[in-house]
Amino acid sequence: MFIGRFLIEESYVEGIDQLIDVEFDEIRPRIENVATERGEQDVIQAISSHVELDASLFFFQIGNSHEDVFFTSANLSGHQLPVAVHGREKVTVEDEEWGALRVREYQVGPYDIHIGSSLDGLYVLVGNLYRLGSIGLIATFLGSVIVGRFLSRAALRSISQIESAATRIDAENLGERIDFEDTGDEVSRLAELLNRTFEKLERSFEEVRRFTADASHELKTPLSLIRLNAEEMLRKEDVGELRRLADNQVSLVDDVSKVVGDLLLLAKADSGVLPLDIRDHSVDDFVEEFSVDAQALCEDKGLSFECSNSFEGVASFDMSWIRQVWFNLISNAIRFSPKGATIAFRSFRSGDDWVVAFGDEGPGIEEDRLAQVFDRFHSAEDPKGGKGVGLGLPFCLSIATLHGGSMRIENRKDGTGALATLAIPLTDRGGS
Repeated sequence: MFIGRFLIEESYVEGIDQLIDVEFDEIRPRIENVATERGEQDVIQAISSHVELDASLFFFQIGNSHEDVFFTSANLSGHQLPVAVHGREKVTVEDEEWGALRVREYQVGPYDIHIGSSLDGLYVLVGNLYRLGSIGLIATFLGSVIVGRFLSRAALRSISQIESAATRIDAENLGERIDFEDTGDEVSRLAELLNRTFEKLERSFEEVRRFTADASHELKTPLSLIRLNAEEMLRKEDVGELRRLADNQVSLVDDVSKVVGDLLLLAKADSGVLPLDIRDHSVDDFVEEFSVDAQALCEDKGLSFECSNSFEGVASFDMSWIRQVWFNLISNAIRFSPKGATIAFRSFRSGDDWVVAFGDEGPGIEEDRLAQVFDRFHSAEDPKGGKGVGLGLPFCLSIATLHGGSMRIENRKDGTGALATLAIPLTDRGGS
């Protein structure tokens, strides 16, 4: 407010000075015409009519070279302007008779001309400013109190809603979320953070439930068999029969251990905590090493293995896990291929992906079962009478996903078997 007052006073006084200058410019020619040839009475006569017209705005006073005042405007009522104005080009003075005055002094020939104007309008303006400012401050204070109270209630109401919703969410209804309006403030960001936290908790609980269900599903049968064998052993006295049952027990325990290991591995892959050692590797070297082992596996089962690689660049992947995925896929191809068949392996670049494909010459997959091939414990019975656990393909898909890639299983277009395709994104360092 004080700065505002200072600026207003400066602007107002500057405006008064300009008005006084304009007034002087109007009377100066009249004085100059008589200043050298005629006397003081002629000067008075030359400006009297003009002074009377502007008496409501200005005070006029003229003195000679001896500093004797010989003319004052009628609105001065015979008084003279304060002595403090003499010899000063422009000055603001306080007078008991007329209050605050702004006075400027001019020289025309032998005459000193003083023109003044009242500053009462300035003080009225400043007084109004103070009153309006005071009213504004009071109104602003009251308004801020009211608005602050309203905003605090709104914020507390939002926090209460968040607290109520967070209290309702537990292990049985982790899918529920806090309903809030995204206003971009701290409260909405808090609600969003809590929703993300609940989402992570929901995924974690779902993984635990899924693992428990998977374990119960797959371990129920071997554990039942172990119990039956144990009960049978209690009834047998023949050593040979006991040894046979004991061998069955060991085999079943091995099966259980393998299932538990596969389930734990799959659970880690699903939750994203499976450690990956992703580095740049030569695709050509990796394919060549794999083809040697794949060739031996196929020949052992009476099958042929064809390998082609048109991508000789560099890819980023975890060598250990990708090798295990490839062996899972070729093991599936071997299971479903008849003797004398050929398993075809292709490695190539497609756009920004490194793609590998395993094709067998088995019976293929029924169309209505293609959508289920990645379901846990879904395992088709191969022509040789064997049947897997049904965790291999889900594991392969999880490893592909952790690499940012994808995987699909389909029937070959020529109808000669199934085709498994794995795609892994390439970095800018990939070859062509």
